[in-house]
Amino acid sequence: MYIQKSHISKTEQTSELFDQLLLLNHNNIDPVKFLGFSWISYCLDLEKTPSTFIFREEKQELLVVKEGKVKKGSWEILVLSNSLLINDGEQELLFNIVFFGNVGLILKKENVDEYLFLIKRGKSNLQDKSIGLIIESFMEDYTTIQQQFNDINLDSTDASLEFEDISEFHEYRLFPYVATLGTIILIIIVIIILLGNFWA
Repeated sequence: MYIQKSHISKTEQTSELFDQLLLLNHNNIDPVKFLGFSWISYCLDLEKTPSTFIFREEKQELLVVKEGKVKKGSWEILVLSNSLLINDGEQELLFNIVFFGNVGLILKKENVDEYLFLIKRGKSNLQDKSIGLIIESFMEDYTTIQQQFNDINLDSTDASLEFEDISEFHEYRLFPYVATLGTIILIIIVIIILLGNFWA
């Protein structure tokens, strides 16, 4: 279940791509994309039965399923150390979060050069592919996510955007307060002008 760095580095291309993946700093777990899904552990020996991890929100319960048998454990994200504490029902392990994407997750055992690749269950059955193809898929996933950010248009001259902003302004019920504040300021200015004329 755990993959040594030496296995990843067997081919130069896979090794280079994996090193690039590690440098991306794309390692914040999004609970919406993480909780409740089935995450299948990748095994280099495809003859071995993988384990399935299901991280549940309620009581931070972890279900570890192997050959239909379920063990209950727990999990906890340690935000400041960017780590994931996993109790798999047998032992408690601390992992550094190396990569988190839409299709997979890479965890590194604390102080050990061993990695746990978790593949989100999907139609592509990525867990049945080679380690090189998995790393390529993770990189493609990252590129797709970044492209979505690059496609965002922040140009405020767009008329539809301005209209949405005004709608949002009304939606959050800020308009009456701003209008009242403007009226108060206007009254104060009028009083100051009248008092100025009166004393002059």
